[in-house]
Amino acid sequence: MSNYTKTEPSTIRALFDSIAPRYDLGNALMSGMLHKLWNNRLVSFACKSSPKNVLDLCSGTGEIACMMQKRLPAHYTLVDFSEEMLAIAQKRLPDAAIYQADVEQLPLQDASFDVATCAYGIRNVRNREKAFSELYRVMKPGGSVAILELTRPKQKILSRLHALYLTTMVPLIGKLLTSNQDAYRYLCNSIHSFVAPELLVQELEKSGFTDIKVKPETFGIATLFTAKKA
Repeated sequence: MSNYTKTEPSTIRALFDSIAPRYDLGNALMSGMLHKLWNNRLVSFACKSSPKNVLDLCSGTGEIACMMQKRLPAHYTLVDFSEEMLAIAQKRLPDAAIYQADVEQLPLQDASFDVATCAYGIRNVRNREKAFSELYRVMKPGGSVAILELTRPKQKILSRLHALYLTTMVPLIGKLLTSNQDAYRYLCNSIHSFVAPELLVQELEKSGFTDIKVKPETFGIATLFTAKKA
């Protein structure tokens, strides 16, 4: 049984603190560098409207915000609950506003952001309803949201191969990189247990978001969700 569980957020915080130094390398190895393609799709959407104020939720080491900053001068706000992840992000983006906080209770003012991004983090949130409600609150009217998440392919054979890869190779990569095989076993389980894209769309709609679009990436191994605040 894993030591990490969403019902105890402190354990997830400890997980990400423990793997922070090798987190980006782990993502590259586990995805076979495909995450670069997915991240670029997310960033391209987020930059399209030339936002002035950008919010990056579950920001981790700041990779997404850093990619955006290279394309677009704007004011960047990063939120994550891992102190070690944010320490890396702060070095990458010294001018960004950095908040160590839970996305279910954002320490941010209403209607503050033109664009918000969230990559590979929403599946680790204990209460997505609260997180989406908070996200809706801090977005400006007309603001855009882009959520990138790892998902399960629908095609049967690919789904089985994907599950086999997650349960065998990913924990091994985690053990080699960080000596914390259990952390990467949790990350695998979080993908297996994550809701279907259709349910996430319903949750976004319930929170008030409109114009929701779903784009599977690489046969559904990842999915990009985009939405707007009316």
